[in-house]
Amino acid sequence: MEHKLKCLDTEITITHDPSRVSSISVNDGYFLVDKRLFSIYGKELRPSKHAFTAFKGGEKIKRFKYLKKLFKDMSSRGIERTALFTAMGGGTITDLGALAASLYKRGMPLQLRPTTLVGQVDAAIGGKTAINGGKSKNGIGSFYFPKEVFINTAYLDTLNRRDFVSGLIETVKYGFISDISIFDRLMGKDVDEVMRDKAELLNIVKRAVEIKCSFVSEDPYDIGVRMNLNLGHTWGHALETASSYRLRHGEAVGLGILAAMRMSEKMGFPLGGLPGYFSGYLCRIGLDTRLFDKYRKKALRFITGDKKKSNGDIRFILPVEPGRTEIFSFSHIDEIAKLV
Repeated sequence: MEHKLKCLDTEITITHDPSRVSSISVNDGYFLVDKRLFSIYGKELRPSKHAFTAFKGGEKIKRFKYLKKLFKDMSSRGIERTALFTAMGGGTITDLGALAASLYKRGMPLQLRPTTLVGQVDAAIGGKTAINGGKSKNGIGSFYFPKEVFINTAYLDTLNRRDFVSGLIETVKYGFISDISIFDRLMGKDVDEVMRDKAELLNIVKRAVEIKCSFVSEDPYDIGVRMNLNLGHTWGHALETASSYRLRHGEAVGLGILAAMRMSEKMGFPLGGLPGYFSGYLCRIGLDTRLFDKYRKKALRFITGDKKKSNGDIRFILPVEPGRTEIFSFSHIDEIAKLV
């Protein structure tokens, strides 16, 4: 089964097809791949030696050092601006690769092949590129929309359980923003069941991408309604940084969503039993919710540097009812601290 979607000018293909995990030609472009994936598919990929770089994925590569390595390599190989830049890997690979493609000779055509669940439902969709800067997660970046995104859920078979769970949490987020049925569908399944049911996983990924594209199409540059997609991310990015990236992105976002729900409850919004259900879900899939308390104090310091600040105010996306969120601004960190 193959699905075709359009997100602004980006063509998105969503499929589950093990026969296509290594069907890529890079002889006429430049290819950035995660080293772990290359160790699995390297013989089949057969990239041209003149257009190939492999980095080990992870937050450590989202730095100027690795961006400069790409520029130096592309320049030394005579890569032209019309060449197709393909980034294949998780969110850190696609974030770095997309930023490089947006800057090299003022922009190259870009194709993304996300191979993690976080990448497929979030990082590779919507044109955000970034590296980390100073104390700010994703603080240096651009909006640069790819020509094509190829999502093959067969890549998810390469993930360990923890990375898959991280992606599940990022997927559940869409239920709280727009379609609560996503949470309901996942709530009743254990992780192994979701990993085994390829057809259902494909449908869930497709629905998550559809929701993200609906927000992106209405607000491409994240100045209005698209900000709702940042549910859990103000806390999440701060928790990632506070943990020195010991927390996976999805794990930090999950803790951030739970904190946002608790803030909403204290502000008087009727969430019913949703925070309790979500806390139970996180524990059931293997995330220790006590980690929030471990990193809370340090994370509060990093929140003041969040890139979503506006006119000095710190902005949070908070659930106001199941399936709907709104944007709230706080003028001082003490206001936030009192709510969690």
